[in-house]
Amino acid sequence: MIDTILNSRALNTAIHHAGATKAHELEAVLRGVYPLINFSLVGLWEGWHRDGGIVDMDQRRIAFDRKAWLRELVRETGDDPRAAWTAVKPKGYLATRWQGRTFIFTAPFGRSTPEDFFQVMIEVEVEIIESLLVEDHPPDDLDDLLSPICLAREPIAEISAPKVQVARIFNVSQLLGEMAKAQRSAREKDLPNLQQKTIPLHSVYRNGRWAVLQDVPFLEARPQYLDEPIDQLRMIRDWAGSSPGKSGKEFCRHWYFDAKKFLLEQGKTTYNGCIPCWAIGKGAKELPELRFRDNESPFLVMDQLERFDQKVGHPFSWFFYMLHGNRITANTGEIVVAALRHGDINLPDHDAAVLFNWHDNPYGF
Repeated sequence: MIDTILNSRALNTAIHHAGATKAHELEAVLRGVYPLINFSLVGLWEGWHRDGGIVDMDQRRIAFDRKAWLRELVRETGDDPRAAWTAVKPKGYLATRWQGRTFIFTAPFGRSTPEDFFQVMIEVEVEIIESLLVEDHPPDDLDDLLSPICLAREPIAEISAPKVQVARIFNVSQLLGEMAKAQRSAREKDLPNLQQKTIPLHSVYRNGRWAVLQDVPFLEARPQYLDEPIDQLRMIRDWAGSSPGKSGKEFCRHWYFDAKKFLLEQGKTTYNGCIPCWAIGKGAKELPELRFRDNESPFLVMDQLERFDQKVGHPFSWFFYMLHGNRITANTGEIVVAALRHGDINLPDHDAAVLFNWHDNPYGF
């Protein structure tokens, strides 16, 4: 299988050999190492940082881990943070931090399902001098001593060459498959509670709000609940079944996932958190925020949504930004659904079908 050839060790070796640190350089390395896989840059995270080490006034290395060095100094001075501060203050040591950027690349493989794509995340860090190691006044306690000094100024200097490493490579379809198994397992455990749950099944839109007509047992309304796809898969398949996918636009060129792992206390179960992020591109950061009143004119709403789509570059893009939630609120979908049912507006049948399915079984992030 194609995904067996992707590994961080080979890619790290190629990156270091090429001395790549910029987006176009990293993309060139990816394409060089994997010529059959069409990678492209979709995301850039900037401004993150992590704690660094300690250097003296001549930038000679004292320690690579600032907090560990200070804790050891406190231990050596009788577990007294003030005594540690007294010992180190005259030395004029400087604290450093690692400042980084993360480049996200995606590439489809195969054509069986739209979730068949790779995501590669590459971090580029540089160590900078941030501030003096300790304050001018003695600390109140150990936490006070370990807290970095916050100075409202630019970093003093960069003291390292860029450090580049592959943070993560993953097969998105495999990741989502693992999440789907975890969702089914969790729902099976919750089945006794779900058997007692009821939900509003029928509703009508009156005077700017939805009125409930009937409550029914939850599992009667959603008999396929245990086997329902996870939200991330629904989003990808809704993309494939609506205007963007039907016009040939690949999901992974326009969206990617911020995937993290968490350890739950109960049962020590590993859970993958996975939030969709829109790809960077011309005007991506300048997309407007659309927030409508529940009783807003559907004609005004559709006019704004069409303008939004024009900025993004394809029709029905607004629906996926609504799912994300950062640019368009969920009541926008409710307004459009009501207008469609009243015959006030029209959408292509495939887009209307996706929207109606979302209304009947909402999801979002």
